[in-house]
Amino acid sequence: MGRFGAPIIMTEFKNGIYNTLRNLLGTSIGRTFIYTLGHIIIAMTSNRLITGADWKLAGLDAIIEPMINGVWYYILDKTWSSKKWHYNTDYYLVQLVWLFM
Repeated sequence: MGRFGAPIIMTEFKNGIYNTLRNLLGTSIGRTFIYTLGHIIIAMTSNRLITGADWKLAGLDAIIEPMINGVWYYILDKTWSSKKWHYNTDYYLVQLVWLFM
């Protein structure tokens, strides 16, 4: 029963969306989506509380920051998996440590 005792009428469209979402939540992609949504909400809230930024700016940061991290990871992965890196791992590790000191 819906609001005020009225029967709930699910159209074919609503029923399809409901079943799709219900089936997705049990999959890896569904859990990934929920995790990402939680990450964005936590990042927005943290940004707002720590910096006092407007919700719109905090939301923008919460969306842009994971995109920048994705680019950084791609560059890191390409560099790490290159043959040159494997031959000189100690040299590059020392350089990386000195870079952040």
